[in-house]
Amino acid sequence: MFDFNCCFDVENDIKNFVKARRKTEVTPKNGAANSEDKDVKVTIIGQERNGEILYTWDDSPVIGKCDGVLVTYIGLFDQATQTNSVLFIHEHKVHIVGCTINQDRTLIAFTTLENVDFVHESASAPVTNIFRAFLAEVRPQDRVFSLNVERRNLLRCQFLYSRFKGFSETPSKETHMLFFLHKESIGKYRISLARMGDKGMVMSGQPRTQQIVKKFLWSQWDAATQRLYYLQKKKRKNSHHGSQGEDVCLTCLEFKEHNFDVVLNLPLTLPMPSELSWYSCQSTFLGYNVTDESLNMQIITQGSGSLCICYQHPVQYVRTKTKKPMMRMKGDEDDDWLDLSEKSVVDVHYSVLMVHHGYTLQCCVPKVPSFLAKHIKLQFIALNNYVLVYVPGYVAHLLNVSSELDPCHHIALATPDIPQPWQTNLELLQSVQSSRRLVGFLYEKVPVKQGDCVLDSTAGKAYKVSLNKDSVFNMFKNCHLLTTKIALLHLIVVHIKDTDLIRQVIVEICSDIMSFETPELLAEILVASTFNGMRKQLDKDVTTFLPFTRADIFRGQLEKSITGQHLARFTYVPKKKLIDSITNKGTSEKRDRRHHEGEFWENIRNHLILLSKEQQNKRFNTSSVKSDMEAYERRIQEVASLSMKGMSESRAVSKAPRRSYSLPAINKKARMKDGTITIPYLDKQCEMDSKQAFRGELMVEKLASHLSRHVRRETKVKAYNIATEFVGCQLRQTKQLLQMIWTVLGYENEDADVIGLTTLRTRQVTEQDFSLYNIFERYLYAAEELCYPIPSGFLTLLTILGYNCHDNQTFLNHVDAGIFDLSDEFLSLFMEELKEDDGDNESVKMKFQIVKKLPKESMMAALQNWRHPVAARYLSQQYVSDLLVRDKEDGQIQDEWEKVQTGALSEYTTSMSQTDSFQAPLDDDSLGSFEVLPATFPPLTTLVRLLETKEADQSRGRPKSFRNIDCRYVEDNALHYTMEQCGENLSHVTF
Repeated sequence: MFDFNCCFDVENDIKNFVKARRKTEVTPKNGAANSEDKDVKVTIIGQERNGEILYTWDDSPVIGKCDGVLVTYIGLFDQATQTNSVLFIHEHKVHIVGCTINQDRTLIAFTTLENVDFVHESASAPVTNIFRAFLAEVRPQDRVFSLNVERRNLLRCQFLYSRFKGFSETPSKETHMLFFLHKESIGKYRISLARMGDKGMVMSGQPRTQQIVKKFLWSQWDAATQRLYYLQKKKRKNSHHGSQGEDVCLTCLEFKEHNFDVVLNLPLTLPMPSELSWYSCQSTFLGYNVTDESLNMQIITQGSGSLCICYQHPVQYVRTKTKKPMMRMKGDEDDDWLDLSEKSVVDVHYSVLMVHHGYTLQCCVPKVPSFLAKHIKLQFIALNNYVLVYVPGYVAHLLNVSSELDPCHHIALATPDIPQPWQTNLELLQSVQSSRRLVGFLYEKVPVKQGDCVLDSTAGKAYKVSLNKDSVFNMFKNCHLLTTKIALLHLIVVHIKDTDLIRQVIVEICSDIMSFETPELLAEILVASTFNGMRKQLDKDVTTFLPFTRADIFRGQLEKSITGQHLARFTYVPKKKLIDSITNKGTSEKRDRRHHEGEFWENIRNHLILLSKEQQNKRFNTSSVKSDMEAYERRIQEVASLSMKGMSESRAVSKAPRRSYSLPAINKKARMKDGTITIPYLDKQCEMDSKQAFRGELMVEKLASHLSRHVRRETKVKAYNIATEFVGCQLRQTKQLLQMIWTVLGYENEDADVIGLTTLRTRQVTEQDFSLYNIFERYLYAAEELCYPIPSGFLTLLTILGYNCHDNQTFLNHVDAGIFDLSDEFLSLFMEELKEDDGDNESVKMKFQIVKKLPKESMMAALQNWRHPVAARYLSQQYVSDLLVRDKEDGQIQDEWEKVQTGALSEYTTSMSQTDSFQAPLDDDSLGSFEVLPATFPPLTTLVRLLETKEADQSRGRPKSFRNIDCRYVEDNALHYTMEQCGENLSHVTF
């Protein structure tokens, strides 16, 4: 899942320079004639803020000096220019374990170690190891000064860098250096310099010292931000029985132009290791830490405003009566000691205090063999907005600690697949032990990030850690836990943001559509992609209140392998009173807009203040509108039932609130820029249906209210604008997801299969059609659960797909369940394309079943598209009933009916007197003249006269459902049914 790309290699970047220098400058005498063939051991001894690497090696002296002896060289490698230079040549061979150079490259400080071979545990007498510190002038290289400090504990020197290199083109006349005496103190040296020649600088007097830290346990220097973190013990005021660990205090000093401010003073309770003997200190390059070997602690900061304190809980050593060493580990929940034999296992614990969130993430690697536990040293590496907890070949946890997102979606990898880039064919124990050689490394110039590179201090190679996209996808593909799949999906969509990788995920989801996980995965894609779309346009303090996942935040996780083995356990513990621990208010100095040093602590402080005010429910939940939507749907059902009973529909609908002010803006925001992918019916309708329009408007109102309540500085108008943009983004991301599914399944714009999707059962349904229908159905379920707006026309397309893929009874069941929407477009297509061949009663029966499920207005529109006698008869009856009953309350219908009836009766009598008789038999000639009867049939003429009168009076208030119905239509159908029932001789009809 991770790539370790070599970004620095001593062999290629430094050794070639050393070997080339031998040919011209090294003395080839006294056995050194073959020095070119002799291997050179180059050791990394330091790195500065600008990425410059300090290294040392032993070799013969320069020609003409001290022939026949070995001397120690100190060189510098500039990563920016890829050039090497020799800084200093010591006149003797010494073992240098640390070095630093000032910003003007005029002075170096280095630490040496004598008697470097540590004694084994079984040895009876220890060998003394002494650290010493020195200052040396570089230009010119004349003098070396001892700091007159000798300690068995580690010493370290570190020059301070100002924000800019010097104050002019000439070197500064003063430089400052931190001096670390482990477990004793940290002091600041102020060294005065004087100019010598054109470019030379020498010390002009004794350094002035200032103690800034007293006795400390651990320290870390952050070269990128010029911050010093250190840990001190503090006296416990009140002893609580059963309390875990010791009380310590973590302090941070931030140096600015050689002055410093105390920006953090954080009390902690940590399980500290027992007192260590002299051999606990490491002799290899420690990076930026001054600490005992068994105290593993790392501070990780990221420019977005996240501060993580990572700490590995220690393994304790005790002695039994048999004098046989035994390893024991102190439990987290009690003071009991766990006995560890070679065959036993133990849980390895570590904790990550996310200061910016106010929570401690407690993690456990269960059932680690005891022979491995004592060798494990966890590496904490910053990786984008994650922290990678890593042990080669055994542990790889990816912790989501982003300051913009609430903690969730941590990932624990199965151990056998973890790569080991710096060693090959190692056994597990050797691989685990190799973690002790890794230290943090700055790659080139990284002003706010530290730790995204690691250095193998023994091999001399640095690796830039990154995510391997192919491995991430393969892990998603082979993952069996839904929580892990969603965590990987969150990583892909929110953090990696690679369109091709997201497409691969969609392909994988579509390959197993019937899985119960499909709706959850689609819902996560919708929420995450919407958040990504909004974070590009809004400030961080606004996106803090927008949803970014469906998962529960601050909820523990239990990760398992496919065999059921526990991989990791994550739990959360709140940390209180963190606001008071941040002492920097961001007002002591003007902020640098490029480096954001002043804003870092202010961002953390503001975030903690926000968390203290809004402990819960600060993020908007789109499902919060579900109750209002359910109430709206109940009102719609009431309207439908009332309309079936003939009551006025408009009065019932008017109870539903309308907020049409946001609809045009939502549609504008949801407009797609790429019009090359066209899905049938999608966005072909002019407006959203009433349900979707109400959902979008309700979402705008709810979110605007939420933002106005939590983000005080946002005006009501701006809150509504943000909410409108959010709903438009929801709709836009929905369309993009549907388009991606459409193309993944192989549909093209002009494909014959696409044309077949717009018709009803005109071709054989393919497996591709079934897949499209099933994935669309699951998308609909996910969108409904999230209360996301559905694009106009989608429900019509889904209904057509469902009708083609299901039999009649299953389709009707889906209609009853509310899954399929009988829209006007579908009904028009359904009535026109479903043919009624001779003797095909199934089609007629199916149309009757569909029509019966419609509300009155939709039913009237469907019947007008159905050319069937029963439809025509029903429409005529409803039209007549509507005209005659509409103004019944006015009391005019009876008088008008009598007037029309009297006039019509007179005309009817006159027309009858011109014939031979009422009883005259009908012959063939009379049957032939029946075609003109509709205009002279007195009873029908009387009714039509009345309808025409009413139609003229009510032309403006005519219902839309009768847009294609008029008196002529009624007259034709009435005559047709009369002749059908009574025959062609209407003289025998009794009225």
